[in-house]
Amino acid sequence: MKLFVFLTSRVFAIFLLAISALLLTIWRGNPQYFSRAFLVVPAFVFISISICIVKRFLAVGSRRNLKFWGSVVFHIGLLVIIAAASLGPIIRFWATVVLPQGKTVNMGDKTFAVIRNIPVSGAIPDMLIKMEEYKASYADDRFPIDYATQITVLLKENDIYRQRVEAVRINAPLWLGGYQFMLDSGSFSPKYILKDKDGHVLFSQFLDLSNATSEEDKFEIPEAGMEVYTRFFPDMYKEGNLYGSRSPYPKNPAFGLRIIYKDNPFKEIWKGVLKKGEKAEFEGLSLEFADLQQVAILQVLNDPTYWGIFTGWLLIAGGLMVRYLPLEKALRWKVNEVAAEKYMREKAKDL
Repeated sequence: MKLFVFLTSRVFAIFLLAISALLLTIWRGNPQYFSRAFLVVPAFVFISISICIVKRFLAVGSRRNLKFWGSVVFHIGLLVIIAAASLGPIIRFWATVVLPQGKTVNMGDKTFAVIRNIPVSGAIPDMLIKMEEYKASYADDRFPIDYATQITVLLKENDIYRQRVEAVRINAPLWLGGYQFMLDSGSFSPKYILKDKDGHVLFSQFLDLSNATSEEDKFEIPEAGMEVYTRFFPDMYKEGNLYGSRSPYPKNPAFGLRIIYKDNPFKEIWKGVLKKGEKAEFEGLSLEFADLQQVAILQVLNDPTYWGIFTGWLLIAGGLMVRYLPLEKALRWKVNEVAAEKYMREKAKDL
């Protein structure tokens, strides 16, 4: 009996909430620290709320009005959300997929697919994704209004690959075979090639660099001990010694570069602007802006708990409405009004 009293006590509830808030804070910044052993915390929350509901039933007895049922529905909604959120890490599949244009990516390819959560079964879907096209629309050539990517998905179901070609937009995901494909972002990825004086390739790679003209980004070339600072000009123009971009569309793509050695950051080896296909030559080396490729980033999710959380929030909202809105008084008034009208009609017949 004392155990039940402790499990439903306010002190225990505050303790569980504090632990839950701490764990959520840690996991948000460091998801690698997640452990399924910590699910014991929401399990105790679930048990505590369940016992509270049973105690309310036993204590109230026959005095169960609308407010009572509203409170019960509210707490059942909490239980549904706790159960769904707790089961999520066990049964959810979640991956981030980087799609260079024209390349078919397998979900098991660690270069392009980062598996963020995998169900207990350990099943990675047998799936192929190819990005056909990426489009960004702007108002007045400045303000983004729409992002969309055309993808081809081949998903294996019952030993048969099913193909679907669809557009995925921001806030308009694609649902296929229980999986949700959400467009996270898109960008242009430049390829840089560094060669020595004999033409030997020291570095050749597509890079994830900021596409904002207002931001400076950088990448490293460990093979040469260099750091390269970049600024993207998708539609480059030059006025005197100043460079800018007329629009966010890659009509005349170029990168402003500033190259230094890591062990001597105050000395610039080379500084200037390279258009696609041009080279910077310095100290017996050449760095070429060789290519520019469209890249889309998708979140691929199979989360059966989605509908549980949605249902839980509906129950919570409905329970709060029944609990705090004067529905019972309004219902009683309506019943009395109907009864009064019926009484007046019967009196009128008697007359």
